[in-house]
Amino acid sequence: SPVLRRDEIGRLAESFNRMADQHQQTHERIVRLNTELEERVAYRTQQLRELASREPLTGVYNRRYFNDMLERRFAEAVRYGTDLSCIMMDLDAFKAANDAFGHQVGDELLILTAGTIVGQLRTADVAARFGGDEFVVLLPQTDAERARVLAERIVERFNQDLAERFPSVRVTMSMGIASLQS
Repeated sequence: SPVLRRDEIGRLAESFNRMADQHQQTHERIVRLNTELEERVAYRTQQLRELASREPLTGVYNRRYFNDMLERRFAEAVRYGTDLSCIMMDLDAFKAANDAFGHQVGDELLILTAGTIVGQLRTADVAARFGGDEFVVLLPQTDAERARVLAERIVERFNQDLAERFPSVRVTMSMGIASLQS
């Protein structure tokens, strides 16, 4: 408010103006800090969701996340009349390799497997560790034939990666394919 007086009322008005300005600055700072805090909380919440849905060793999604995605993608495929395929993968002789070469090599085999699988997928596909040495891939809008071609590509790439990284380890990959419409 404009202060036109120089007496006690004028000084009181000036003090009131200073307090109002300080209050406004404090309010703006609180709003700014609150916005920053909300952004940090949202970012941390997203990080926690990501951590809760990922399998820590391999970095692929966990079984719980996969089951949630399967339910959603299945409902979408039925509703829109699109295909949906799923590839289940298992490492044959993994236990023998793990026992012979140690758990460190076993862990590295699982990491190699996950990396090989993810490297062959589209962004819409979902790879997950189903349990132990089993992995699963959900393929939206993919028929059985395209899933088979992908499965063969994954096996071929896995064999190459395994031979390069662990030439003395004898592990193979078995796969099964299920498709909604095919």
